[in-house]
Amino acid sequence: MDHQTQNKPTFNERQAMWRYQVTATLKDHASIKPYLEWLFDGHVHSVCQWAEQAEVVHLEGNDHLSQHPPQVMSIYWFTSQAQFERYKQEGAPLLRAEGIAFSESIGGIEFERKHGWAWQVRGEG
Repeated sequence: MDHQTQNKPTFNERQAMWRYQVTATLKDHASIKPYLEWLFDGHVHSVCQWAEQAEVVHLEGNDHLSQHPPQVMSIYWFTSQAQFERYKQEGAPLLRAEGIAFSESIGGIEFERKHGWAWQVRGEG
């Protein structure tokens, strides 16, 4: 067995987590800093009352020199789909309303939401 095959991760359904991704497309580059501040001043922490962990990514190619509108992706990892459904029932309505109000205060944000089962694979390096 070669080294590459030997270290290949195996599929295991029990290792899956429910991944919820929100991509925010901002109207202009001046909105990036206020949006990130809003996320880190409480929104991400609030979602993590239900989610196991979160990541926030300011996407490449969306800097001030780009012709594309700036985007920020927030990724939340839930231990199960049931935990995500609990978040949708208990937390999401208020947090989405706060997000809409914040969006209006900076000229608008377009939100795209996706979710599904995901696996994390860690390298050995």
